[in-house]
Amino acid sequence: MSARRLGHISGYGMVAAIAMTVGAVSTAVAAEEVHPGYAVDSSGAVVKTSDGSCVRTSAWEPEMVLEQCDPELYARLYPEPEPVAPVEIAAVVPATVAVEETLDVQTLFGFDEATLDPKAEEMLGELANRLDRFTAIENVRIRGFTDRIGPEDYNLALSKERAAAVAAFLKENTGISPTKFEVEGLGQADPIEACDGLRGSALVECLRPNRRVEVEITAERTQTTPGTY
Repeated sequence: MSARRLGHISGYGMVAAIAMTVGAVSTAVAAEEVHPGYAVDSSGAVVKTSDGSCVRTSAWEPEMVLEQCDPELYARLYPEPEPVAPVEIAAVVPATVAVEETLDVQTLFGFDEATLDPKAEEMLGELANRLDRFTAIENVRIRGFTDRIGPEDYNLALSKERAAAVAAFLKENTGISPTKFEVEGLGQADPIEACDGLRGSALVECLRPNRRVEVEITAERTQTTPGTY
């Protein structure tokens, strides 16, 4: 074989050797970047002494510590964060309050009458809607009244008829159990207007507010906003 041929082969051998060396150096540098401050082998694993200690390089600083090499130092430098307590969010629950409320329904009846006219039924329909705001109704007390014109016994019976008419309407137009209703006639008691000195039609008109029915309920009502119902 000629010297030229040998030289050609030798040139390829040198190139291959240089490439292998560069490759090994690149691998070592890459491995060292993975664990800076520590000697690593070609696979990137930290080199350890026979007693299991990690081999540090001259560039090693405490901040480069590996947990596997020095767990105590690592724990001091990089402690686990304190666990954050879960935030408890209080649920907004509507409050239920016990109430007693008197709902005055005045001027429901004409003079000497105990029947409901269309205007009276309209007013009682609004009252029925108001009662829907209440829950757990324990008692519905309905009291009827008259004016002072006429015999006391007659007015007492008339006032109870008026209360019964209102109770019948509310029983039919609400979901309240009929057993919750209590009907009472009080006749001429507790007048709102005295109308002293008046006679005839003027007296009848003046005494109109006394011909009334009061609806008193004992119940629980849901309160969604403090201070309001």
